[in-house]
Amino acid sequence: MKNQASPLKAAEEAFVELGVDVSVAEIARHAGVGKGTVFRHFATKEELLAAVVVTRLRDLMAHCT
Repeated sequence: MKNQASPLKAAEEAFVELGVDVSVAEIARHAGVGKGTVFRHFATKEELLAAVVVTRLRDLMAHCT
């Protein structure tokens, strides 16, 4: 994995489509990586969800300034 953008984008899409109960395995599949790759960058699914929320908030703040 070159960076976290692909798993983050895949996680965002999966959370929107399937809700927060979506598995990390499903998120990894959407990203085209193994779930171990996701866990190397995000220790828990909650950490991944937090990263998605922070990214979306930063994007929103950038549009407001």
